[in-house]
Amino acid sequence: MPLLFRQRASQNSLPRITPSVAALVAYGLCCTVLVALLAGARSFAPREAFSTAASKRTSPVPMSPSSPATESVRWRPLGPELFPSPVSPDDGCRYAKDEAYLGAVLGSWKTNPAGPRAETSPWVYRDQDGTALYGHAVRPIERTASTGAPRPGILLFHTAAGPQDVFLFQKAEQLAVSGDLGPDGCVVLVCDLLSDPDGWAWTPGGDRTRFDRQKELLFRDNARLLRARVEAAVEALSGDDRLGVDPDRLAGLGWCFGAHPILELSGLRRPLEGGTEEGPTAVALVSYHGVYRRDPPGSPATGGDPGDGPRGILPPAPVGDVLICTGGSDPFVSGEDLDAAKAAMEEGSYRVAIAEFEGAKHGFTNPAQDFNPNPAFGYDEHAATESWKATMELLKRRLGPPG
Repeated sequence: MPLLFRQRASQNSLPRITPSVAALVAYGLCCTVLVALLAGARSFAPREAFSTAASKRTSPVPMSPSSPATESVRWRPLGPELFPSPVSPDDGCRYAKDEAYLGAVLGSWKTNPAGPRAETSPWVYRDQDGTALYGHAVRPIERTASTGAPRPGILLFHTAAGPQDVFLFQKAEQLAVSGDLGPDGCVVLVCDLLSDPDGWAWTPGGDRTRFDRQKELLFRDNARLLRARVEAAVEALSGDDRLGVDPDRLAGLGWCFGAHPILELSGLRRPLEGGTEEGPTAVALVSYHGVYRRDPPGSPATGGDPGDGPRGILPPAPVGDVLICTGGSDPFVSGEDLDAAKAAMEEGSYRVAIAEFEGAKHGFTNPAQDFNPNPAFGYDEHAATESWKATMELLKRRLGPPG
């Protein structure tokens, strides 16, 4: 724009000229103006567009049009009707492997007792390396009797199918509206460990190369990236004032692959009131048919001394509770793996209870596993019901209102 201003200023000193010459001069001036305007558009339009888009998003990260997180916080009523097909016609995201999987989960969901409703919104957050993670926040729809007090917060960690799983939404709704956790329910974050915006982890074609690559990155360097993404999830849930979560009342639940972040969460610490001691980030942890086939953080096999690090300064008395729900016929979970995980969690000042369900296979909590052709998987109604009952009893005791 300064060039255009100078040219306009010089027009007053031009000599008297003929119409034909004037036309040529005018044409030249028009071309100059047009070039300047185009240059200005190239210089300023992208910046303006980016700042406008960034102000509308939870995170200013560019996202694909098919991503469920393309828009900013966008609360919608949560229920089975939100998932009319495995691939959503609304955002193009895959929320189920196929029609059979979707039908089994929705069939179970529709049997939930009628009661308060929940709402959900895409919730995009970042890990320490700046990678966007595509979670979902779930909370009760506000009621006139709401107290306005901070609510408990619960982190849900996904299976190898990724965070865009209709099963996780069902569980999140059950938790969010539960009166056992207080008159205002709780806030749930479906966490993303893979940076999966559109359900790519479902891999309906069967190619697990991308997932295997992500898994290798998560566990590299003693699970540095996994730990960073667990920390990012904690901050996204408890550190965002829009969600109104009480950081003293956090819990974590994980299914299958999601047991790995549960193990990491058991090692995270935060300052207690007064700042002289550290306590657990989450006071209650639960895993279901969890795979713990990895050396726990701080174990000798990972190069650390179990007495080193944050655990060494914790009070000896247990300050948190862990419930490990496992199937007696699950070939992916060995007794040795469970014992190692239990020892690491106890070292982290957690009381650990293991509930083993005789005859239950891998994936026993999910009714859709009845359609899994792999004989190692299967739904077990008794194990699913009893493990959820035990979960709610634990959460009520640790997250519910006093008395």
